[in-house]
Amino acid sequence: NLTSYEVFYDEKRPFFLEGNSILDYGAGSDLLFYSRRIGAAPGYVPEYGLNENLSMPDQTTILNALKLTGKNRSGLSLGVINSMTAHENAVISFNGQERKEAVEPFTNFFIGRVKQDFNDGNTVLGGMVTSTIRNIKDEHLEFLPDNSLVGGLDFQHNWLNRKYFVDFKGFFSRVNGSEEAISDLQLNSRHYFQRADAPHLTFNENLTHLQGWGGEVRGGKRSGKFRLVGSLDWRSPGVELNDVGYLRQADYLNQELSMVYWINKPKGILHSYYFEIDQEHNRSYGGEWLGDEVMAHLRLQFKNLWKLDIV
Repeated sequence: NLTSYEVFYDEKRPFFLEGNSILDYGAGSDLLFYSRRIGAAPGYVPEYGLNENLSMPDQTTILNALKLTGKNRSGLSLGVINSMTAHENAVISFNGQERKEAVEPFTNFFIGRVKQDFNDGNTVLGGMVTSTIRNIKDEHLEFLPDNSLVGGLDFQHNWLNRKYFVDFKGFFSRVNGSEEAISDLQLNSRHYFQRADAPHLTFNENLTHLQGWGGEVRGGKRSGKFRLVGSLDWRSPGVELNDVGYLRQADYLNQELSMVYWINKPKGILHSYYFEIDQEHNRSYGGEWLGDEVMAHLRLQFKNLWKLDIV
């Protein structure tokens, strides 16, 4: 990976996959709960000499995990996960002598999700809370945040046989830690508070917490011959989800609009056809222009199932 963005890996462990739809809370490319954070590789790699051997765990040991997910007859969905991961040590050996060095503190993860369906499932109101608490006792691990808290609300409403919809998600985050830990967050590639060309950002090496908010609102008409869907996605500079979630990038405002005219009824030599126009506009929270994009796409599908695409 030669980019500044963290690689996203799909979850494969059955324990975290079962009932995962209830715990889903995604906005844009980000997630409030990214289960691969639990049991991930230790965050610290010790320094060692040329003649020394280093042995350390590939993953953090999961000491225990409790999971409860379900939905009752009245449309109430509930999901809870609480998991503890172990304090991990690396072993450095030389000439039969060994020394241990901590590479990951004892950590507790909590995820809570609740949703309520109304109006035969056409309206959904929900909320989510996540918490990460680290028991940091070693000075060299103080680059990790002590604790983080994220809370989110979401609302979705559909009408006219789900032809029209509006979908809103909003969340707030706060991360607490040492000056070193919060400085590292400000300087990393998700935030870049040190950028000289961003007057709305100020790096503060004395901060012991970082907070921000983000969200997404989408809506429009998503079925029929003519379809129109618009969205606005935003992240403040200080939002941070990566203790138990997934944040690709902070500090942006992204607006998108998609218009489609789709005919599925055969006519002449055509089996179906559609014409689509997509527009996107990006800015930072400080008003910096980050880019504009307009794309047009025409697809013709003939009765012999051949397709012609013009972009």
